[in-house]
Amino acid sequence: MNRKKLFCIFYVLLLLSSGISCKKKNTEWNSDWVLPLVKDTLNLFNFHNDSTLDNTSNGYVVDMKRTLLDVYMSDYLKLPDTTIQQTYSPSIGIGNIPAGFTFYNAVETHDLSIPDVELKKVIVSSGSIQLSVYNPISTSAYFTISMPGVSLNGIDFEQTFFVEAGTQEQPAVGEAFISLDGYELDLQGTGVIGSSNISAFNILQTSFSITTDPEGESSSLSTSDVFEFDAKFENIKIQYAQGYFGELAFSDTSEISIPYLDHILSGSVSLNDIPLTFSIENGAKIPASATLTLLENTNTNQNSVDLISSQLNTAHFIGPATGAWSSLVPNESSILFDAANSNLSTYIANLGVTHRIGYNIRMNPL
Repeated sequence: MNRKKLFCIFYVLLLLSSGISCKKKNTEWNSDWVLPLVKDTLNLFNFHNDSTLDNTSNGYVVDMKRTLLDVYMSDYLKLPDTTIQQTYSPSIGIGNIPAGFTFYNAVETHDLSIPDVELKKVIVSSGSIQLSVYNPISTSAYFTISMPGVSLNGIDFEQTFFVEAGTQEQPAVGEAFISLDGYELDLQGTGVIGSSNISAFNILQTSFSITTDPEGESSSLSTSDVFEFDAKFENIKIQYAQGYFGELAFSDTSEISIPYLDHILSGSVSLNDIPLTFSIENGAKIPASATLTLLENTNTNQNSVDLISSQLNTAHFIGPATGAWSSLVPNESSILFDAANSNLSTYIANLGVTHRIGYNIRMNPL
């Protein structure tokens, strides 16, 4: 862009003359003059900022970089709020169980309902479990809840509750709220035989044991006693996920601005051939595609120009990231517009203050 100057000259002129009487006096003039107070040159340096306009020895260069989209897996892939319930009733009644008596329930599996997604492993960035246990017998007891395959720092999840005595009609309740931040969830069934089922997915496992209070009283155990616990998973966001995610798509229209251009009301610019480049990074280990659907700018006089190019409404493939999940290297692709493939010179010459940019991103495009 050639150097352009904007001229702002302000003139204020005010003349006040004195009145003259009939008496002869020496001629006397009293006047206040206000002549042009400002006569200066305003150039583009007054609008210079480090992030948009750079001055060089030959003029000014528009160097505008803006982030249109910055999303993470956790923004779009979430585990649905899910309540897992497990119950246990003894197969035979026991007329007298001593204090400190322990009985177990087997490991049970629970399917997570996640449409079109098959998860084998996830690491939770944030979320929680609301645990509730119900004691129907006439002595207090310790409930121990285990979740094989749900671990933090290599240690499987386990939580023990002390619950007061209850009745079948009104069981005593124990509750706890537990953060799952940083937990790993193996969703392939690990825990029953100590190894994963490689074909399994979306599976959570639970088990629990009950020990009557060692310092409590003896009680009876009936086949109609129902011991229960509920685990309610809430607001689970994912930091890392392994599995099949289906086709994930998101689209939007963003608006950015070049602030100093709203000061230019008229005039023209001389433009060299300059490119306009969109860079897209894929930080997931699955392929993606990006499509630009709209580029439109509007200047301070509300004149709009659309960019016309074969690069628009064309899907551009971006390969998956490389490396281990903790040190992934994103794959990058660029979409370039220039005078050869678009009306870029006309688009830039409109001196658009606001630019509308439409896009469509697909992960795992079919």
